[in-house]
Amino acid sequence: MTKRKRQLTEYGIKVKMALLQKGMSQRQLCKELGCHEVRLSELLCGVNNNANIRNKITKILEIDD
Repeated sequence: MTKRKRQLTEYGIKVKMALLQKGMSQRQLCKELGCHEVRLSELLCGVNNNANIRNKITKILEIDD
């Protein structure tokens, strides 16, 4: 198992938990969002703070921002 280079933000943890609860993968979420997996990973780690993608995630996963 490899160690993560970047830590998840609080929002990133919420997203990961919601994905687990819905039985959904990051890849599936990216397909629904229409974004590349790298962009999602950057968002979850706080490197990229794209409000448009974040809003879509919040709606798809039905979580609080």
